[in-house]
Amino acid sequence: MASSSFSAPSPPIFNGENYSIWSIKMQTYLKAYGLWDATTTTHEPAPLRENATLNQIRLFEEQMSKGFKALTAIHSSVSDTIFTRIIACKTAKEAWDKLQEEFQGSSRTKQMQVLNLRREFEFLKMKENESIKDFTTRLLNVVNQIRFLGEQLSDTRIVEKVLVALPERFESKISSLEESRNLSEITLTELVNALKATEQRRQIRKEESLENALFIMYKNKTQGHQNGFRPGGHNNNNAQHQQTNRSQQNQPQTKKIFPPCPYCKKLGHAPFKCWWKPDAFCQKCKQKGHVDKVCKQKNNGAQQANMVNEVENEEAETLFVATCMKAQHKKKKGWIIDRGATNHMSYKEEWFKNLDKSLYTKVKIGNGAYMEVQGKGDVVFKTDQGTKIIHNVLFVPSLCENLLSVGQMLDKGYTLNFSNKVCTIVDENGNVVMNVGMRNKNFKLSLEDYGPVALNTKVENISQLWHKRLGHSSVKTMKGTQSLVKDMPLVNEFDHVCDVCQQGKQVRLPFPHSSWKAKYKLELVHSDVCGPMSVPFLNGSRYFLTFIDDYTRWCWIYFLTQKSQVAKKFGEFKKMVENQAECKIKCIRMDNGGEYTDHFFQSICKEGGIVHQFTTPYTLQQNGVCERKNRTLMEMARCLLF
Repeated sequence: MASSSFSAPSPPIFNGENYSIWSIKMQTYLKAYGLWDATTTTHEPAPLRENATLNQIRLFEEQMSKGFKALTAIHSSVSDTIFTRIIACKTAKEAWDKLQEEFQGSSRTKQMQVLNLRREFEFLKMKENESIKDFTTRLLNVVNQIRFLGEQLSDTRIVEKVLVALPERFESKISSLEESRNLSEITLTELVNALKATEQRRQIRKEESLENALFIMYKNKTQGHQNGFRPGGHNNNNAQHQQTNRSQQNQPQTKKIFPPCPYCKKLGHAPFKCWWKPDAFCQKCKQKGHVDKVCKQKNNGAQQANMVNEVENEEAETLFVATCMKAQHKKKKGWIIDRGATNHMSYKEEWFKNLDKSLYTKVKIGNGAYMEVQGKGDVVFKTDQGTKIIHNVLFVPSLCENLLSVGQMLDKGYTLNFSNKVCTIVDENGNVVMNVGMRNKNFKLSLEDYGPVALNTKVENISQLWHKRLGHSSVKTMKGTQSLVKDMPLVNEFDHVCDVCQQGKQVRLPFPHSSWKAKYKLELVHSDVCGPMSVPFLNGSRYFLTFIDDYTRWCWIYFLTQKSQVAKKFGEFKKMVENQAECKIKCIRMDNGGEYTDHFFQSICKEGGIVHQFTTPYTLQQNGVCERKNRTLMEMARCLLF
């Protein structure tokens, strides 16, 4: 029978570099020996009773020595330079936290690191002379750093990033993968292997071409020497040279022998060079099974000029442009209505009401050239029906014409009628926005730069508007606010049922509670922790802690990244509120959460002489003051999100 003993190698040595890799290895090492708990908690085992058994004594000694074993493992896994930084730490948790804080940073620092790595991930591109192996290594290095900092990055997103970061030479391979596979289901390993195979085949073709070129050069050089050619000299055997050439031309040339091709059943070529192989993709008819040279579908020059080759890259959005003029030509004002454009596009930056310049991509125009997109935003202009906004317009400075996409206007509910050389644009309400006449076989709008435009809003019920602005508060609360807010309009009752309130404020039935209330400040303080939230706050916190005075019902709120910070925040709250109110906290009431039963929290209450009250377990309603406050805060946030 094989032995079940496990002997792990010596721990990895940390010398100040690659902390993320060392910490993962060290966590595995400590878990293998059952010492990881000692680095995450500082709880000491309960003291032994007087009549403890031998097993209890042995277990107590093991638990006491576990912390020192973990500290010894950390000491032996760092270099002498790093050891001097944790030499004052008495426990394994202190040493581990010290290293983590110094080499990984605080939660705010980690958040900034995640943002920087996210930015690096988004802008990562494959170089033209770079191999698939080197590019994936660079990409996965960034991905692993992001995941180590606690940020989730799915494999599907990584596959999408690889597809959009590939250069143009992999375009045909991506097209064939899209035709044969669902790109949302393909794994990163499958994609990388397919790209490596394509890269390997391309390399083999280059090597064969190079060998053939070298062979031809060598053959010509050999023939030249045999026929009496010498660099810098005269040819005295001209007739003999011509006769030799004629005799060589009459001789049959030897070809490389290949077996019959499994695709076309012909000789003289390798299967991967066959024009009829199944994975070949034709750029003319967009079909698989053959290449462009043998395509039966023939397009004339006029059709090819108006056809757009779809670019399978997310960062090269396809656009059909009515004009292909270069940037050095004179730019023209106005907008051309284009039925082939997939997006609105403008070259004039000052026309944009708002412009997001974080978008940086490319567009492909009808002549095959690429133009840079340097932003996306909304453009405002005036019509006979008032001010109109063109949404989602691409900012392309190198263009000479502004384009209005017919397809994008149809998606927004507009209707365009072309008749009698006039294009009539009708909005979703049936109102005619404008009539555009045809000039030079184009429908062009002559719109000038109107500068900034202020858009007015029309509100039918001012009470409902303020109900929404104040976090969907009740009418009674809003009427009480009128005496405190200057120039606030009069709020009246409204019969309209707010659907958002119905979704965000559903509650349980009330729970009976005591009618006793405090007689003075800080006689009783209620507390509770709410969270974790599925979406973190702006500062990275996922919990919030409330302290409510029972007498004044004044509430203090603290944001937490972890529940273990409750005791620290309570100490800060105690010092602040007792100093401001000039009286002491007498009693504090909360549920039986582990953050309140912690020995550190209890020691603060014991030192301050504070009575520590707990509600019945699994009965949140007994802590109703805090629970109702949590409900108020969550309803307000939920309604604002709705």
